[in-house]
Amino acid sequence: MADYNYNDPLADLISAQTTEKAPETTPKAAEGQSSEVTKKAGEGAESPAEAQAKEAKRMAAAKADWEKVLGEKIGGQAWAQISKHVTYESFLGYAKKAVDSLSGVTGSIKPTKEGAAGGLMDEQGEADAVKKFADALMPAIQAAVVEWLESESGQKVLGGAAEWIQEHPRTMVSVLGAALVGAAVGAYLSNMDPGELKQTFKIGDNLKVGAGVDIGPLQSLSIQAAHLSVEYASKHFKGSVGVKHDAEKGQTVEGAASYQNGGFKASASGSHHVQSGDTKAQGALSYTSGGFTGDVGATHDSKAGTTQVTGGASYERGGFKGNVKASHDVPSGESVFDGGAAYSQGGFSAGVTGKHSTATGATTAQGNLSGTGRVGRLTANTTADVTLAEDGRLTTKINGGLEGLFGASMTGGLTHASGGALEDSLRVEGGLKLGKDGEHRISGWSETETGAFGFQLDRSLLDGQGSMRHSVTGDANGDVTTRRDFNLNLDKDRALSFGDSMGADGQSQHIGYSDKDLFGTGASFTGSHTQGPAGAQTALGLGLNLERFKGQMDLAMGDQLNQLGLHVEGQPAANWSASGDLKLNLDEGRISELGAQVGWKDPEAFKSFMLKYKGTWMEENPGYAHQFDAAFEYAVGNWATRVKGGVGMEGADLSKANVDALVGYKINKDWAALGGVDYQKDFQTGDDRFRARAGAQYKDVALTATYDPGTQAVGLQLEVKLFSW
Repeated sequence: MADYNYNDPLADLISAQTTEKAPETTPKAAEGQSSEVTKKAGEGAESPAEAQAKEAKRMAAAKADWEKVLGEKIGGQAWAQISKHVTYESFLGYAKKAVDSLSGVTGSIKPTKEGAAGGLMDEQGEADAVKKFADALMPAIQAAVVEWLESESGQKVLGGAAEWIQEHPRTMVSVLGAALVGAAVGAYLSNMDPGELKQTFKIGDNLKVGAGVDIGPLQSLSIQAAHLSVEYASKHFKGSVGVKHDAEKGQTVEGAASYQNGGFKASASGSHHVQSGDTKAQGALSYTSGGFTGDVGATHDSKAGTTQVTGGASYERGGFKGNVKASHDVPSGESVFDGGAAYSQGGFSAGVTGKHSTATGATTAQGNLSGTGRVGRLTANTTADVTLAEDGRLTTKINGGLEGLFGASMTGGLTHASGGALEDSLRVEGGLKLGKDGEHRISGWSETETGAFGFQLDRSLLDGQGSMRHSVTGDANGDVTTRRDFNLNLDKDRALSFGDSMGADGQSQHIGYSDKDLFGTGASFTGSHTQGPAGAQTALGLGLNLERFKGQMDLAMGDQLNQLGLHVEGQPAANWSASGDLKLNLDEGRISELGAQVGWKDPEAFKSFMLKYKGTWMEENPGYAHQFDAAFEYAVGNWATRVKGGVGMEGADLSKANVDALVGYKINKDWAALGGVDYQKDFQTGDDRFRARAGAQYKDVALTATYDPGTQAVGLQLEVKLFSW
């Protein structure tokens, strides 16, 4: 058996908890307690002055106890903090702040590192599921906790805790010590890595000392890293020095200093790694006065082999802004210079920027000019932009506009580029708007380099009920295409459209008609016909939308496609719904797609079922693919269940199957427990998957945790709710 030193100060500290005397319940004390209860019942109740004097006496006795345990100086300082922060009001404030902070917790829910917690929340969808569930639950938790804190029970607990801490200094010190030891034992058994333990001590008005240690996993009991620092700060100056030791990386010495007074700022910092000799340093000076700012700086990295010096200045006043910058890399000898200037006043603005590198000899520059002016009823605006690229290509853009000339507005512009590796190019654009609302518009463009061009005319007709567009475009190959389109709203329900086009591939025409209320029957009709180089194609559509029935028929006929499509849906009886789809390939006389669905739902209870079928013709593997699905929901008492499944077939062979069952039990008006399983089988590959699920529904949000015993994968899944509160 090991020998223990019972005189050890830590052992004394822990044992002090057991040596403090418990309150005695003598007959005299019992009589006093009985008298106190009688007073609280209203007999001989204390006056406010008596209660205040009694509380002052209790506080003085508590202070004396703290000074007795920790000494007059330390105990007095401890009591000053405890009497200030350990009260019912402060405890209530701390608790409410903690509760309020819960509202921000869910915003930080993110996927965990892959493989953490057995794979739980690896995926973003799983994290989103947890966040949605927590968002729904958190307000109720906050409200319940705050309600208890402000209740009579909460007041007794918080107030009693505050008074007990004030009156029991020896027990508090012992409990804290025992808690630290217990936490250390638990951390050791789990081989926890507590990370870096650090603390900063203020030892004067301007001086602080900081220290830290990283001891690594507790069972190894090895110091992985440690640091020590000293920091000094005054009104204008701040400086710090420190040293770090890392078991793997070695020792690093660091330092930093800064000074600021008015518009002048200076700073410097650096670090040196003892073992490798790597050194990093940087410094900067800046001065600001009025609209002027100037700065210089330097950085050095011995490991990367770089030393760079920078400098710059800027000035801003009124509508003028200007800046220049320069940087020089000492090892390579490369320098980079850039700057710019801009001026704006009223409707006028101008600017220029530039950059030059001595390493490549490349120079880039850009200038712009814009202005807006008004003379009488005319408003003119102009913009100009010049850009010089690194390859020496110069691009100039000039645009202008004029508004208010006989109710018209005009725009025009050109873009010219020359130099570099490409040929010179010129693009000219122009536009004209006529009418009060610009209902007549003309626009065009031309490129001299390729010969491409475009022209377009848009007109609004019949007080906006009709519109026309005529366009002509030409490409670099010399092919020209013309197109004309006309649209007319005959009334609020009927519309007509037609047009034609001619190009290198030939000529085509199209016409279309639509009616939202065909002959006043409530049916809708659409029809179109196109005749072009690819042949003729006609499309017809007829729809009906009644209170309990909807139907749509679409027919396509022509050289490209011949197909008939039907869709119907309705309510054949109360609480019943049905729908069907059919697509016929008229060229081959075959059904290409067939679907049907029937369902029933009780509007007053959680009871429903659904049956669904879809068949599709497989072009690559001639034959039909069949999919059968079913779903069932039922609730009785506090229990509810949902079962759904499906079977897929290709021809007469099974291709896949799945089943999913979820059961819930309502605990109260907000909560329900959930459990379920799901299984999937792919008969073509032989793969299958089984999962078990368990979770809860809180109000309208249902969440379950999933477990796959085959892969041992754990996940989270949002469920469709089983209960409606």
